[in-house]
Amino acid sequence: MLDSIRTLTDVPVGEDVHLAREDIAAARRRQALQREARRRARECVEQAQREAEAVQAQAFQQGYAEGVLRASGHLAEALLKTQTLAQQLRNGLAQAAGDLLAQALSRPEWLDEILERWLAEQTSDSGAVLHLLVPLHCRPRGQALRESVGRQWAGELILEYHPQDRYVLRLADQLLEFDVEATRERLAPRLLASLANLPETVRLLDQASRQALVDLCASFTDSTPAGLAEVRHED
Repeated sequence: MLDSIRTLTDVPVGEDVHLAREDIAAARRRQALQREARRRARECVEQAQREAEAVQAQAFQQGYAEGVLRASGHLAEALLKTQTLAQQLRNGLAQAAGDLLAQALSRPEWLDEILERWLAEQTSDSGAVLHLLVPLHCRPRGQALRESVGRQWAGELILEYHPQDRYVLRLADQLLEFDVEATRERLAPRLLASLANLPETVRLLDQASRQALVDLCASFTDSTPAGLAEVRHED
């Protein structure tokens, strides 16, 4: 549209043209309008470019911020899951360690060994009465237990059962008490602490690992457990 406006420069050279003062003024105004239109057009284009760049930068910043927040959320969630899983694994390992200790401490062979060691330390007195109080789950092997004690003790034996998971041996003024549950609670943390010293391959959840745990539990019961408390009883 602006290209169709005739200006003073559009007048053919050499033509004998007579221009009125008003025509010259109008031509100058048209030139001024054309320059103004072009200037405003450039400003509009530049403004549009600046606005487009600003919108793009803002969108990038918002997207970056959202990405950071999203990544932070995923990281926090992953850390929480890791901590939860670690706690679950530790609880499961503690339970497994406690169960293994309970199984090891309830073995008939273990009780026979404890009786043999304890009786070997006592003064031989055929007139004394040996009182043996054991848990109810030992009743099925009561006869075998009597025979085992009889090979080590020639005196009188009183064998009784009770519902608690606790062993009580009494001979004259000597008393030996052993609480399986209390001993298991004391030994389980020691067992868990010992796992840190095991080889890396043993920590794998395979048969070798389970066997290592069993062997480690057995090491706690090779000698008289910490839960055995021998006290002198005065009648």
